[in-house]
Amino acid sequence: MPKSLLSIILLFLLSPPVYSQVSKDRLVFDWALANSSKEKMQDFIVLPSGQQVFGTVVRNYNYADFEELVFSKDGVVSTYLPQQIQGFGLDNGQIFLSKPLPGNSEPVFLQILVSGPIQLGEYKGGYFLDNGKEYMKLEAYYGEVEKNGPLYKKYIRPFRGTLKQFLVGDCGVALFTDIDRAPYNDQALINLMKSYFDCAQVRYQVHIEKVPMILISPLAGIGLSQHILVKPIKENARDDQFNSPFGFTGFVGVRAHDARRVPRLSTDLRVVFSVFQTELLSSFGGTQAIRTGSEDISETSISIPFALNYSLLKRVNSEIYLGGFLGLWRPSIKQSNGKVDERIVARNEVYLYETPIMLYQGTNFYSGGRLGGSKVFKDNLKLFAELEVAVQPEYYKFSLLQNDAFYNRSRMAFHLGIEF
Repeated sequence: MPKSLLSIILLFLLSPPVYSQVSKDRLVFDWALANSSKEKMQDFIVLPSGQQVFGTVVRNYNYADFEELVFSKDGVVSTYLPQQIQGFGLDNGQIFLSKPLPGNSEPVFLQILVSGPIQLGEYKGGYFLDNGKEYMKLEAYYGEVEKNGPLYKKYIRPFRGTLKQFLVGDCGVALFTDIDRAPYNDQALINLMKSYFDCAQVRYQVHIEKVPMILISPLAGIGLSQHILVKPIKENARDDQFNSPFGFTGFVGVRAHDARRVPRLSTDLRVVFSVFQTELLSSFGGTQAIRTGSEDISETSISIPFALNYSLLKRVNSEIYLGGFLGLWRPSIKQSNGKVDERIVARNEVYLYETPIMLYQGTNFYSGGRLGGSKVFKDNLKLFAELEVAVQPEYYKFSLLQNDAFYNRSRMAFHLGIEF
């Protein structure tokens, strides 16, 4: 971040507000001048002396809630509590002040969403307004309300009254209808503040404009899969197996991730192309006849899985996640060289039949889970690896001359991919 911009931001945020209209305009940032700088934006901290130190803030999965600050400068890593610094900023424009919450004496790292004559802050999902004279939390919660005797739960929104208390004058009155409809989230509150400041013709700054609500990234990858037959009902006389259980997959898709409000959650939608070629080996050992058979199977498929993932560990440049998915499955199966050898035990006679063994009866849907990890390695390209398990119930029916066996199919796959 340009040093001139950083100095202006911190001086503005740490200065006591003055409330005449002329003074408001004099205290806000000169954004036109600051934006003309060509310097690269950087993370920084502000020491108790007011000195700015530029370096790197070591961030965890949540870019807004900092209990403590880990800061790296020239290879030296230091940890700061809110009592030890005045504040800090990130290279994406986010600003945090060391400031107590209303009714408390211990400071926390309060994120400043909007700075101006009225300051809008956020800490752990709660929102706060400060105009220099009053400093209050915007409240919203479920509470018990009595109606004609019995109690019932109701979502109570006292924050709307607090907003009307802070947004004074004709510009505030003009927003009363919008305030009465506003949900309790950062974007709704930011929009109200922007509308109020625009109407009042005062200067202000939104500090999370460069932090998107959600990121959308394309991805592509390949994988190796193993197909496993699982018999729901065990039959000792029957045995079916694949000579080679391995197949190959390739996929493309998009991933929605790093949502501002729920950064640990992500979703992805993929189109997967799979190839599986093998030889089916089947046998049945009865008291009157023994049958063995084989058949070549070639399966190609297109599937569309939708996944919901949760980050167990998330850093700026790495992530470990766990996910589940549901998918639509469309296979194309070719069978050839199906033959069954039947030996009649009593007469010791052998018969050879040319007949298909596999009868596909799979469903159009499947489900599964995955465990994966990713690492940013160059120019925001992310390399990821996944271990995936999917289940396809009652996928196969194998018939050896009317001796039928039904199987579920499990697929284990290892994926390597790139997210752009």
